[in-house]
Amino acid sequence: MDDLTFYNDLGPGPVGWKRVVLLPRRLVRRVLRPIFQRQVQIYHNLTHRQHVLGARIEGACGALERLVARHAALADDVRAASALGWDHAALARRLATLEDHFAAMVDAARVLDDAAPPAIRLARPAADARADDERDSLHKVI
Repeated sequence: MDDLTFYNDLGPGPVGWKRVVLLPRRLVRRVLRPIFQRQVQIYHNLTHRQHVLGARIEGACGALERLVARHAALADDVRAASALGWDHAALARRLATLEDHFAAMVDAARVLDDAAPPAIRLARPAADARADDERDSLHKVI
């Protein structure tokens, strides 16, 4: 509605006896013209406000779209962090199980060591004994 001056529209000129009504119509139009002009100003103001609000709504829609994208990225990050936490818990359980098995193996080895008879030392050949004596004497010197 670009042309808001609807009150100036006279249309086709009256023909015949309808011309008698023309003078009172012009008089009423002249009396009501300030009201019509103010109405046009109000319509222009409303149109301007509508355009301004439309621009603000477009800006808000763009911000909302960016926020939705950011929210989706953060949701993915939260899911990944949660999965990492569960992986950590599973790894800790497995490690505890391995520690328990290792402790049981160490305890079993200690029991076997305590129950085993002392080892019998075998005599070394004489050449090895001389080499050991020489090594021991070198260590004493140093």
